[in-house]
Amino acid sequence: MAAIKVSLAFDEDLMKQIDFFANNESLTRNDLICNSVKMYINSKQKLQELYAYGESIAARNNFTEDDVMEEIKSYKGECNTHNEKLYSMLDDGLYSLNREKLNR
Repeated sequence: MAAIKVSLAFDEDLMKQIDFFANNESLTRNDLICNSVKMYINSKQKLQELYAYGESIAARNNFTEDDVMEEIKSYKGECNTHNEKLYSMLDDGLYSLNREKLNR
């Protein structure tokens, strides 16, 4: 495919970041910007596909938006409970390890 030249303007801070990442990745500015645009477009397309898939599942199962929000709240509550248990176990384990070190 033929390349089309465009002129872009970036503020100084963004240009410094572009140069930094291009240098770290051994890329030209052009390659970094092209790759970034491709990744952006790809992520937007994937997100649109995901939304469409979710809408088809909701339509097939007669889910309302409220049903989905309730399910999300329920899931988050389960995750928080699970995380609290993990943190508690980690705290207990770290407390035990520190107590053992002090007793040596």
